[in-house]
Amino acid sequence: MAALGLAVALAVAMWNLSSLKSRNATLRASVVAFERTIEQRNEALAVHRAHIERMQAEGQAQQERLNQLRELGGRDAPLSDHLRGASGILWPE
Repeated sequence: MAALGLAVALAVAMWNLSSLKSRNATLRASVVAFERTIEQRNEALAVHRAHIERMQAEGQAQQERLNQLRELGGRDAPLSDHLRGASGILWPE
């Protein structure tokens, strides 16, 4: 009788071990998937930050051009000089 009880206990332990190994494999796969998602989001974040930095630089350059145009607007120079200066600012060669 004791041998039968021991055999049942061993069978239950083996089933539990198999179940735990399966659960472990599932959790490991989930961790790998989450790590991949984090890496992809970090890459997307880097791209977005670079885009924002580029847009800020373009905005600063545009503001500098507008400031230069405002400075030209107060001059008493002939209109053609003003337009020449403005076109040089807007479309540098």
